[in-house]
Amino acid sequence: SSSARSTMGASRSAIATLVAAVAAASTLPCHGIHPHLASSTRLPRPRPALAAHNRHRAPGHAARTLCSKDCHPTSALRTRPAPVRGQVVASGITAHTVQWIAGCVAAGAAGTVCVVPALKKWYPKLSKPPWCPPNGVYGPAWTVLYAMIGLAASIVAASPADGAARAMRVFYVHMALNLAWAPLFFGLKKLRASAVLNFALIGAIIATAAEFARVSMTAALLLLPYLAWVVFATALNVSIAKRNRYKRFRPNGGFVPGWNN
Repeated sequence: SSSARSTMGASRSAIATLVAAVAAASTLPCHGIHPHLASSTRLPRPRPALAAHNRHRAPGHAARTLCSKDCHPTSALRTRPAPVRGQVVASGITAHTVQWIAGCVAAGAAGTVCVVPALKKWYPKLSKPPWCPPNGVYGPAWTVLYAMIGLAASIVAASPADGAARAMRVFYVHMALNLAWAPLFFGLKKLRASAVLNFALIGAIIATAAEFARVSMTAALLLLPYLAWVVFATALNVSIAKRNRYKRFRPNGGFVPGWNN
């Protein structure tokens, strides 16, 4: 009948249209879908590894699709994103922290070359206030403090913040003042000059803590015990300088009457 013929003609036209559409889709360049998958009516599910890569990609890296580069479904997973500054694995953080702590402790221990002989011969002869701690306290106290200083420095040095480089420059200046005090006090036996240096060191510690706070508050807080100890050491230094201001020290550890400079 005429109705059956018209229905068959419409079916043939629809089939021809569908075939033409499929053929055209297979010749188009891929945009997020692989050519071998373009003729499929079911879109591929996002791969978990690719989705994780796009979530954790480095800033500035475009999200990758299944047709990256050579349009291979797994080509996007062959390369890893470039590491971001400060983004390191756990073992790297541990090694980085240990290096900073060991470096600071070793730098502080270098001053014992002039401290140990002076504690045996010269320092016991000084007139000291009654609240002066025993000699055995200084070594453990400074070891712990230098370890905390190294930990704070490691946090700032590994930070990708813009102010980290400036904070580390201030930190290096502060460490130079810190390491100069022991040779000046115990080596050269300059009591008043070492007291002046301690006041400068207090200002440097405050400046370092302020710069660290802009990068990491944890790093700044780690310097507070160190600051408190240096304030105490400065008060002790000033008291010893006043009590021994009329003693001129000899290189062998003795002293003669005279103004101490």
